[in-house]
Amino acid sequence: MSVARRSQIRTNAVPCAAALFFIATASVARHSPTSAPIPATLRWFLQGYLAGGAWGVDRTTKVAVARARLGGPNDQVVVYVTGDGWCGSGGCRLLVLEPKRKGWAVLGRTTITRPPVLRLRRTSHGYRDLGVFVTGGGIIPGYEAALPFDGKRYSENPTIPPAVAMRGEPEGVVLIAADTPTVALYD
Repeated sequence: MSVARRSQIRTNAVPCAAALFFIATASVARHSPTSAPIPATLRWFLQGYLAGGAWGVDRTTKVAVARARLGGPNDQVVVYVTGDGWCGSGGCRLLVLEPKRKGWAVLGRTTITRPPVLRLRRTSHGYRDLGVFVTGGGIIPGYEAALPFDGKRYSENPTIPPAVAMRGEPEGVVLIAADTPTVALYD
């Protein structure tokens, strides 16, 4: 098979695999915060997206994945990334991805987050806000923070505006809990 043909098949497979992923995991995110299976196209995207930087490929990387309807015409994928290169005393990396015709668009890249990750009732620019727990790195006591969507991306840091500390018990659905299983990204 020619390189051009393999490339065409791979490109055409991305939207199909993304659609199958959403169909297959539809009940997972609604009923319990268990990590959804990772389809090959999402795994490939994450492996490439997370491979750069000073560390190169971090073989300790694990992910918990949840499908969620946050806004817009498509469902999104929320990915909690753990591992030596992704976590510090304040928490780990959170990604929000949306399927596109030829892959995935990054709607959010938030640092220092901790589960639970919530889909909140409140919205910003047509997308649901996300809730994360913030503690560590000098932040004591911890608190729940709302990550608003600015029309293009979710907040990059839950400790500075436009993210806001929430008062009281947050209203929302748990997407990723502290005990949600993670899957090795590079196995």
